[in-house]
Amino acid sequence: MDGYRFTSPLFRVEAGEDLATNPGIYGKQLAHWLGERLAREGYDQPVVIAEDWGWCVQCAAQPVPVWVGCANDEDSEEGAAMPDHRRVWRCFAVVEPGLLARLFGGAVVKEQTLRIRTALERVLAGEPLISFVDEA
Repeated sequence: MDGYRFTSPLFRVEAGEDLATNPGIYGKQLAHWLGERLAREGYDQPVVIAEDWGWCVQCAAQPVPVWVGCANDEDSEEGAAMPDHRRVWRCFAVVEPGLLARLFGGAVVKEQTLRIRTALERVLAGEPLISFVDEA
């Protein structure tokens, strides 16, 4: 899965936020922050929802569904006790074409994939308080 891993003091774990996901899975503040910035990148009213794996920023439904996943990347047993500035976060972009788009909309899928990946990289790289982490 393509994506970005980073640390940042910008995002904190909110008490009880993992009740909406799974124990030890966080990222609510990151997802809301990212949704606001993706709106500035031209995505109209991104919506943040909880998933069992983390937090989803729904960016577009047309012409194909586009979303960004956000979650912490460390062992969930470390949980909320980890200092926020040391927590590793992960974001990844997803374009989910339906059957017709897969069969006939290859150009649209490529265009939307490039658009969300470019926007995500621009937002994350443009924030001085984000430090990217190499894959282990």
